[in-house]
Amino acid sequence: VDLSGDLGNGLPLRIGDDGTLIGTAYDSNGDFKFTYDTSSGALNRYYAPDQSSGSSFNRLFSNGDGCGDHATSSPSMQGFLLQSGVVTDLGTLGGPTSYANDCNAAGQVVGASNYGYPAINHAFFWENGVMTDVGSLGGEGGNAAAINSLGQVTGGLETQPGYGNWTHAFFYDHGVLTDLGTLGTGPDTPVAKNVSTGIAINEAGHVAGHTTTPDGLHGFLWDGQSMIDLGATPDGGPTQVNGMNDADVVVGFYGYDHRAGDSRAFAYLNGAITDLNTVAGPTDMVLWHASAVNNLGQIVGWGGTPGSGVQRAFLLNPR
Repeated sequence: VDLSGDLGNGLPLRIGDDGTLIGTAYDSNGDFKFTYDTSSGALNRYYAPDQSSGSSFNRLFSNGDGCGDHATSSPSMQGFLLQSGVVTDLGTLGGPTSYANDCNAAGQVVGASNYGYPAINHAFFWENGVMTDVGSLGGEGGNAAAINSLGQVTGGLETQPGYGNWTHAFFYDHGVLTDLGTLGTGPDTPVAKNVSTGIAINEAGHVAGHTTTPDGLHGFLWDGQSMIDLGATPDGGPTQVNGMNDADVVVGFYGYDHRAGDSRAFAYLNGAITDLNTVAGPTDMVLWHASAVNNLGQIVGWGGTPGSGVQRAFLLNPR
Protein backbone atom coordinates (compact mmCIF):
# COMPACT_ATOMS: atom_id res chain seq x y z
CA VAL A 1 0.00 0.00 0.00
CA ASP A 2 1.45 3.39 -1.05
CA LEU A 3 0.85 5.74 1.91
CA SER A 4 2.44 8.86 0.43
CA GLY A 5 -0.95 10.32 -0.48
CA ASP A 6 -1.97 10.32 3.19
CA LEU A 7 1.40 10.96 4.83
CA GLY A 8 3.02 13.42 2.41
CA ASN A 9 6.67 13.70 3.47
CA GLY A 10 6.04 11.50 6.50
CA LEU A 11 8.18 8.40 7.01
CA PRO A 12 6.97 5.46 9.14
CA LEU A 13 9.21 4.26 11.97
CA ARG A 14 7.04 1.74 13.85
CA ILE A 15 3.75 -0.12 13.50
CA GLY A 16 1.73 -1.50 16.38
CA ASP A 17 -0.23 -4.72 16.42
CA ASP A 18 -3.41 -2.64 16.16
CA GLY A 19 -2.21 -1.23 12.83
CA THR A 20 -1.34 2.20 14.25
CA LEU A 21 1.66 3.57 12.45
CA ILE A 22 4.10 5.97 14.13
CA GLY A 23 6.43 8.10 12.06
CA THR A 24 8.26 11.36 11.56
CA ALA A 25 7.55 14.34 9.31
CA TYR A 26 8.04 18.09 9.15
CA ASP A 27 6.09 21.26 8.43
CA SER A 28 6.58 25.01 8.84
CA ASN A 29 6.67 24.55 12.63
CA GLY A 30 9.51 22.05 12.48
CA ASP A 31 9.85 18.30 12.89
CA PHE A 32 7.07 16.32 14.50
CA LYS A 33 6.04 12.74 15.16
CA PHE A 34 2.66 11.42 14.08
CA THR A 35 0.30 8.52 14.58
CA TYR A 36 -1.66 7.18 11.64
CA ASP A 37 -4.53 4.72 11.88
CA THR A 38 -4.22 2.46 8.85
CA SER A 39 -7.90 1.48 9.15
CA SER A 40 -9.57 4.88 9.48
CA GLY A 41 -6.86 7.09 7.96
CA ALA A 42 -6.86 9.34 11.05
CA LEU A 43 -3.58 11.21 11.50
CA ASN A 44 -2.49 13.03 14.67
CA ARG A 45 0.56 15.26 15.02
CA TYR A 46 2.72 15.49 18.16
CA TYR A 47 5.33 18.20 18.67
CA ALA A 48 7.97 17.69 21.33
CA PRO A 49 8.10 20.06 24.32
CA ASP A 50 10.07 23.28 23.73
CA GLN A 51 9.79 22.82 19.98
CA SER A 52 11.49 26.18 19.32
CA SER A 53 14.65 25.03 21.14
CA GLY A 54 15.27 22.09 18.84
CA SER A 55 13.63 19.40 20.96
CA SER A 56 12.48 16.17 19.36
CA PHE A 57 10.72 12.91 20.14
CA ASN A 58 12.80 9.78 19.66
CA ARG A 59 10.00 7.43 20.74
CA LEU A 60 6.27 8.09 20.63
CA PHE A 61 3.36 5.95 21.75
CA SER A 62 -0.11 6.08 20.22
CA ASN A 63 -1.49 7.93 23.28
CA GLY A 64 1.00 10.79 22.85
CA ASP A 65 3.41 9.72 25.62
CA GLY A 66 7.05 9.33 24.68
CA CYS A 67 10.63 10.38 25.24
CA GLY A 68 13.28 12.41 23.47
CA ASP A 69 15.72 15.29 23.86
CA HIS A 70 15.28 18.99 24.59
CA ALA A 71 17.41 22.00 25.45
CA THR A 72 17.78 22.91 29.10
CA SER A 73 19.22 25.90 30.91
CA SER A 74 22.63 24.21 30.80
CA PRO A 75 22.14 24.95 27.74
CA SER A 76 22.99 21.43 26.61
CA MET A 77 20.46 18.90 25.37
CA GLN A 78 19.04 16.50 27.93
CA GLY A 79 16.66 13.59 27.68
CA PHE A 80 13.03 13.89 28.72
CA LEU A 81 10.09 11.59 29.43
CA LEU A 82 6.54 12.72 28.62
CA GLN A 83 3.71 10.90 30.41
CA SER A 84 0.11 12.12 30.62
CA GLY A 85 1.20 15.62 29.65
CA VAL A 86 3.91 15.84 32.33
CA VAL A 87 7.51 16.39 31.16
CA THR A 88 10.29 14.96 33.34
CA ASP A 89 13.93 15.88 32.75
CA LEU A 90 16.10 12.79 32.99
CA GLY A 91 19.24 14.58 34.14
CA THR A 92 22.68 13.19 33.32
CA LEU A 93 25.37 10.87 34.64
CA GLY A 94 27.37 13.91 35.73
CA GLY A 95 28.19 15.64 32.46
CA PRO A 96 26.23 18.29 30.56
CA THR A 97 24.17 16.13 28.20
CA SER A 98 21.96 13.10 27.91
CA TYR A 99 20.03 11.59 25.01
CA ALA A 100 16.90 9.46 25.37
CA ASN A 101 16.84 6.91 22.56
CA ASP A 102 13.95 4.68 23.60
CA CYS A 103 11.43 4.09 26.38
CA ASN A 104 8.62 1.73 27.26
CA ALA A 105 5.06 2.29 28.46
CA ALA A 106 6.18 1.81 32.09
CA GLY A 107 8.33 4.94 31.82
CA GLN A 108 11.72 3.24 31.76
CA VAL A 109 14.14 5.11 29.46
CA VAL A 110 17.47 4.22 27.85
CA GLY A 111 20.04 6.26 25.99
CA ALA A 112 23.46 7.83 26.47
CA SER A 113 24.86 10.46 28.83
CA ASN A 114 28.34 11.81 29.32
CA TYR A 115 30.61 12.68 32.19
CA GLY A 116 34.31 13.17 32.88
CA TYR A 117 36.90 14.83 30.67
CA PRO A 118 37.03 14.39 27.80
CA ALA A 119 33.27 13.88 27.95
CA ILE A 120 32.46 10.33 26.81
CA ASN A 121 28.97 8.96 26.40
CA HIS A 122 27.95 6.05 28.62
CA ALA A 123 24.87 3.91 28.13
CA PHE A 124 22.19 4.50 30.75
CA PHE A 125 18.98 2.98 32.12
CA TRP A 126 16.57 5.44 33.79
CA GLU A 127 13.67 4.57 36.06
CA ASN A 128 11.71 6.55 38.66
CA GLY A 129 14.10 9.48 38.67
CA VAL A 130 17.30 7.43 38.90
CA MET A 131 19.77 7.24 35.99
CA THR A 132 22.02 4.17 36.15
CA ASP A 133 25.17 3.56 34.13
CA VAL A 134 24.69 0.26 32.29
CA GLY A 135 28.34 -0.57 32.86
CA SER A 136 31.41 -1.41 30.81
CA LEU A 137 32.77 -4.24 28.69
CA GLY A 138 36.31 -2.96 29.20
CA GLY A 139 36.17 0.25 27.18
CA GLU A 140 34.86 3.73 27.86
CA GLY A 141 31.98 4.74 25.59
CA GLY A 142 28.58 3.24 25.01
CA ASN A 143 25.00 3.76 23.92
CA ALA A 144 21.72 2.06 24.88
CA ALA A 145 19.49 1.86 21.80
CA ALA A 146 16.34 -0.07 22.65
CA ILE A 147 14.27 -1.40 25.56
CA ASN A 148 11.36 -3.85 25.74
CA SER A 149 8.40 -3.85 28.14
CA LEU A 150 10.30 -6.07 30.59
CA GLY A 151 13.06 -3.48 31.02
CA GLN A 152 15.62 -5.49 29.04
CA VAL A 153 18.02 -3.34 27.03
CA THR A 154 20.39 -3.57 24.06
CA GLY A 155 22.87 -1.27 22.35
CA GLY A 156 26.64 -1.07 21.97
CA LEU A 157 29.56 -0.76 24.43
CA GLU A 158 33.27 -0.34 23.72
CA THR A 159 35.41 -3.29 24.77
CA GLN A 160 38.57 -1.16 24.83
CA PRO A 161 39.38 2.53 24.25
CA GLY A 162 39.28 3.32 20.56
CA TYR A 163 36.23 5.37 19.65
CA GLY A 164 34.11 2.57 18.30
CA ASN A 165 36.61 0.26 16.61
CA TRP A 166 35.91 -2.41 19.25
CA THR A 167 32.26 -1.91 20.15
CA HIS A 168 30.17 -4.99 20.99
CA ALA A 169 26.41 -5.42 21.18
CA PHE A 170 25.12 -6.04 24.68
CA PHE A 171 22.10 -7.41 26.52
CA TYR A 172 21.29 -5.77 29.87
CA ASP A 173 18.73 -7.32 32.19
CA HIS A 174 18.15 -5.60 35.55
CA GLY A 175 21.81 -5.11 36.41
CA VAL A 176 23.23 -8.13 34.57
CA LEU A 177 25.30 -7.21 31.51
CA THR A 178 26.05 -9.71 28.72
CA ASP A 179 28.56 -9.19 25.89
CA LEU A 180 26.99 -10.57 22.69
CA GLY A 181 30.32 -10.63 20.82
CA THR A 182 30.72 -10.40 17.05
CA LEU A 183 30.90 -12.69 14.04
CA GLY A 184 34.49 -11.80 13.20
CA THR A 185 36.75 -8.97 12.08
CA GLY A 186 35.62 -7.01 9.06
CA PRO A 187 37.73 -6.19 6.01
CA ASP A 188 37.53 -2.40 6.62
CA THR A 189 40.66 -0.34 6.07
CA PRO A 190 42.77 1.38 7.27
CA VAL A 191 41.62 0.05 10.67
CA ALA A 192 40.18 -3.45 10.77
CA LYS A 193 37.10 -3.37 12.96
CA ASN A 194 35.61 -6.06 15.14
CA VAL A 195 32.28 -4.55 16.10
CA SER A 196 28.62 -5.26 16.65
CA THR A 197 25.66 -3.13 17.75
CA GLY A 198 22.27 -4.09 19.10
CA ILE A 199 19.45 -2.15 17.41
CA ALA A 200 16.19 -3.84 18.42
CA ILE A 201 14.94 -6.11 21.20
CA ASN A 202 11.69 -8.06 21.38
CA GLU A 203 9.52 -9.33 24.21
CA ALA A 204 11.43 -12.63 24.32
CA GLY A 205 14.63 -10.71 25.07
CA HIS A 206 16.06 -11.55 21.65
CA VAL A 207 18.24 -8.93 19.97
CA ALA A 208 18.75 -7.92 16.34
CA GLY A 209 21.51 -5.68 15.03
CA HIS A 210 24.53 -5.71 12.79
CA THR A 211 28.04 -7.08 13.12
CA THR A 212 31.29 -7.26 11.24
CA THR A 213 32.14 -10.53 9.53
CA PRO A 214 35.08 -11.42 7.29
CA ASP A 215 32.69 -10.77 4.37
CA GLY A 216 31.60 -7.32 5.54
CA LEU A 217 28.75 -5.94 7.64
CA HIS A 218 25.94 -8.45 8.22
CA GLY A 219 22.75 -8.40 10.24
CA PHE A 220 22.48 -10.69 13.23
CA LEU A 221 19.85 -12.22 15.48
CA TRP A 222 20.74 -13.16 19.07
CA ASP A 223 18.29 -15.76 20.33
CA GLY A 224 19.32 -15.63 23.97
CA GLN A 225 22.06 -18.22 23.44
CA SER A 226 24.08 -17.38 20.36
CA MET A 227 24.52 -14.80 17.59
CA ILE A 228 23.03 -15.97 14.29
CA ASP A 229 24.33 -14.52 11.02
CA LEU A 230 21.45 -13.30 8.84
CA GLY A 231 23.64 -14.11 5.86
CA ALA A 232 25.01 -12.34 2.83
CA THR A 233 22.72 -10.10 0.79
CA PRO A 234 22.04 -10.67 -2.92
CA ASP A 235 24.34 -7.78 -3.92
CA GLY A 236 26.96 -8.45 -1.24
CA GLY A 237 26.40 -5.01 0.25
CA PRO A 238 26.26 -4.07 3.95
CA THR A 239 23.15 -4.84 5.99
CA GLN A 240 21.36 -2.36 8.25
CA VAL A 241 18.84 -3.79 10.73
CA ASN A 242 16.00 -1.51 11.87
CA GLY A 243 13.44 -3.62 13.71
CA MET A 244 12.08 -7.03 14.68
CA ASN A 245 8.92 -8.64 16.05
CA ASP A 246 8.32 -11.24 18.72
CA ALA A 247 8.57 -14.09 16.17
CA ASP A 248 12.18 -13.04 15.39
CA VAL A 249 11.28 -11.62 11.98
CA VAL A 250 13.94 -8.96 11.32
CA VAL A 251 13.62 -6.07 8.86
CA GLY A 252 15.96 -3.43 7.48
CA PHE A 253 17.75 -2.65 4.26
CA TYR A 254 20.89 -3.66 2.42
CA GLY A 255 23.00 -1.78 -0.06
CA TYR A 256 24.24 1.78 -0.04
CA ASP A 257 22.46 5.00 -1.05
CA HIS A 258 18.68 4.45 -1.06
CA ARG A 259 18.04 7.90 -2.53
CA ALA A 260 19.94 6.76 -5.59
CA GLY A 261 17.96 3.53 -5.64
CA ASP A 262 20.89 1.35 -4.59
CA SER A 263 19.38 -0.11 -1.42
CA ARG A 264 16.65 -2.71 -0.98
CA ALA A 265 14.24 -3.36 1.88
CA PHE A 266 14.48 -6.86 3.34
CA ALA A 267 12.88 -9.19 5.84
CA TYR A 268 14.66 -12.10 7.51
CA LEU A 269 12.34 -15.01 8.16
CA ASN A 270 12.57 -18.77 7.96
CA GLY A 271 16.34 -18.52 8.04
CA ALA A 272 16.84 -16.38 4.96
CA ILE A 273 16.93 -12.76 3.80
CA THR A 274 14.12 -11.87 1.38
CA ASP A 275 14.20 -8.79 -0.84
CA LEU A 276 10.74 -7.34 -0.19
CA ASN A 277 10.56 -6.08 -3.77
CA THR A 278 10.23 -9.69 -4.87
CA VAL A 279 7.03 -10.23 -2.85
CA ALA A 280 5.38 -6.79 -2.92
CA GLY A 281 3.29 -7.29 -6.03
CA PRO A 282 2.88 -4.79 -8.89
CA THR A 283 4.00 -1.27 -7.98
CA ASP A 284 5.98 1.59 -9.53
CA MET A 285 7.83 1.99 -6.23
CA VAL A 286 11.16 0.38 -5.39
CA LEU A 287 11.12 -0.53 -1.70
CA TRP A 288 14.33 0.91 -0.30
CA HIS A 289 14.02 0.79 3.47
CA ALA A 290 11.99 -1.40 5.87
CA SER A 291 11.78 0.26 9.27
CA ALA A 292 9.49 -1.95 11.37
CA VAL A 293 7.41 -5.14 11.50
CA ASN A 294 4.58 -5.95 13.92
CA ASN A 295 3.43 -9.30 15.28
CA LEU A 296 0.85 -9.65 12.48
CA GLY A 297 3.64 -9.52 9.90
CA GLN A 298 2.79 -6.03 8.61
CA ILE A 299 5.89 -4.14 7.48
CA VAL A 300 6.33 -0.39 7.03
CA GLY A 301 9.09 1.62 5.42
CA TRP A 302 9.74 3.81 2.43
CA GLY A 303 10.82 3.64 -1.16
CA GLY A 304 10.55 5.62 -4.35
CA THR A 305 11.50 5.91 -7.99
CA PRO A 306 15.26 5.45 -8.56
CA GLY A 307 17.00 8.74 -9.23
CA SER A 308 14.10 10.88 -8.04
CA GLY A 309 15.29 11.35 -4.46
CA VAL A 310 11.62 11.48 -3.39
CA GLN A 311 10.76 9.10 -0.56
CA ARG A 312 7.31 7.50 -0.33
CA ALA A 313 5.94 5.60 2.66
CA PHE A 314 4.63 2.05 2.21
CA LEU A 315 2.75 -0.60 4.16
CA LEU A 316 3.08 -4.29 3.29
CA ASN A 317 0.29 -6.59 4.42
CA PRO A 318 1.00 -10.33 4.50
CA ARG A 319 -0.88 -12.35 1.90
